[in-house]
Amino acid sequence: MLLMFNYGAGSAVAETMAAGHRATPMTFTDIDGRSANTNDYSDRVQVWTFGDYRSSGRLMEWMETAGLQAMSKHPNLRFSFLNFADVSKVPALFRPMSIEIMRHMNESAKEDLEEAYAKQGVELTPDRAKFHLTADWEGDFLKLFGIAHAKQYHCWVVHDGRVIAHLVEGSPDITSRFSAAIASIEQDRALNSH
Repeated sequence: MLLMFNYGAGSAVAETMAAGHRATPMTFTDIDGRSANTNDYSDRVQVWTFGDYRSSGRLMEWMETAGLQAMSKHPNLRFSFLNFADVSKVPALFRPMSIEIMRHMNESAKEDLEEAYAKQGVELTPDRAKFHLTADWEGDFLKLFGIAHAKQYHCWVVHDGRVIAHLVEGSPDITSRFSAAIASIEQDRALNSH
């Protein structure tokens, strides 16, 4: 049985995206022009994150620790990291320049992650981990999730179409709670395979 976790400022979260509920399917096009749907990754652990220019650095720092911990402890799980950047305050005139800056920062962040993970013996192959960064120009994804702003980052853990956890920056010990959510997925898979 999967454990369901809902931590942090839950009042801002759309009722349908609370832990234990079916995850709202999303179709998105990332900053590299790749279109996908969350249903494409239903066999993977999906980590959906939301941040803005204030919280994105902290989110990357946290994900380096939490993601590495999860992937190290659970080598049989495959992950999809679906990241949404709140860029709704960027004027349309500056969007082309912003997308290039985001691409550069995203590539640099991926290289840093790959290096940090490799030092711990975790290889980020495309089969093991998929990454998407989507610019939320109009704030549509934020609205879908009931997020007023992304000054604090948000993270949803989704598996098999269900929300396992919602974590918000500033909530107590989110790294341990993230790890517990991932562990519950592996435990559930083990129970269902017998």
